[in-house]
Order: sequence, then structure tokens, then C-alpha cells
Amino acid sequence: MRPIAGSECRKAAAPLVLRDVRVEVRQDGGAPLRVLDVPALHIPSGARIALTGPSGAGKTTLLHLLAGIGRPSHGMIRWGNLDLAGLTESARDRWRRQEIGLVFQDFHLIPELSILDNILLPLTFGAAGRTREFAQRAIALSERMGLPNPHRRAAVLSRGEQQRVAMARALLQDPAILLADEPTASLDAATGETLGTLLLDAARERGATLVVVTHDPHLISRLDTVHRIESGHLLETRP
Repeated sequence: MRPIAGSECRKAAAPLVLRDVRVEVRQDGGAPLRVLDVPALHIPSGARIALTGPSGAGKTTLLHLLAGIGRPSHGMIRWGNLDLAGLTESARDRWRRQEIGLVFQDFHLIPELSILDNILLPLTFGAAGRTREFAQRAIALSERMGLPNPHRRAAVLSRGEQQRVAMARALLQDPAILLADEPTASLDAATGETLGTLLLDAARERGATLVVVTHDPHLISRLDTVHRIESGHLLETRP
């Protein structure tokens, strides 16, 4: 598949180090309930990682910490020299817009908008602004994802097409880090395999670090390393 122009020039992501990370919540004023406990985790730059485990185990909570969406109750989350746990919410938001591409399980598209406008949505909240260069890039990404008509409304798209739009949007600003939460969960096997290939190819072309929360055994088999989480604990790591 032909790379999107400029993707081959993206700087490599920094390695990730987690140390003594805990997330605790209080319910009805009671004692803190620990929902995530990761003593140590290292993800090298450019690695392709699966986070697996039963529903409710803490996988999405961990993914949100890696993206700077959430903040741990204790511990360090360091991408290179940057400790996310020490940043304010607004600083984490700025960092995420610059460095992270996010693919959510439920797509987060606006039905009334076109494919093109949904891909360009991140520019609405950032400093980059909607330029001709980004519009051309969005159209190229749409075509790359198998969506040749970028002016179709999101409301008329199939679930597989909606996920393709979400993936194109995640790639718009050429992120160094791709984070995906169950990207194939709501798709049939053939569509899931196709979109898994698109995601892996995009990460490989950019040298981007890829972390995927997934139950999909075929997708898991195509990733470099598997981390299993159960009841908030990182139990197992295997190549």
C-alpha cells in the first residue's frame, strides 16, 4: 500500500516507562478501591503491543493513562523525558493532540458531518487549523482507508466504514503513538482483518508505537508483545 505523503519523515516516538502506577477510586465515601496496579511496564519506541484480558479488567483505564486522558493516583508515566502524571490537564491535552492518534471502539463520529469533516475534527480543537494541506491529507487518508467519496455523511456509513473514518482521523496529524481500544470488536471477521492490516501498516510506515486493547486473537497474533491484565493487575507478558 502506498504511504501517505510525509509519513515516512515522522520522528520516532519516545519509549514508555511506567513505574508504581496505581489508580484508586472512592465509592460512596468508603475506602479507596484499587482498579489498576502496574508496578512496572516498558514499551520500546516503535513497538506493537496488545493489552488483553477480561472485560472490566482495567485495559481501557491503562490505555487512557497512556494517552494522558486520565491521571494515576500514584506513580510515574514517562514518555521519554516527559512525565504525564506531573502535567496539568491542559498540558496533557496539548501533548495528546501533538503526539497521539486515538481509535475508539465507538468511533466518536458526528453523523451529520461528512467523512472529510469528521477526519478534520481534531483541528477544531488544536492550534494547527484547517489548512489546504490538511484537507488534502484527509482526502488521501480517506482514499487509503477505502473511502473514495469523502463527502458522504457519516450517518449513512456501515460500522466498518465508520471505523475506517476513525482510523483516518487518528492518522491525520501523523502521530508518533497510535492507541486503539478494541478497533475490530464490532466488525465481522473479514472487515476486522482488513482494518487490522491497515492499522499495522500505518504504524509500521511511520515507525509509530502501537498499543491495542483487543480480544481479537488474530490481531493479537500479529503484534509483537502481549500484556495480560486481570482485576487491574498486569499478570503476564509474552512475545
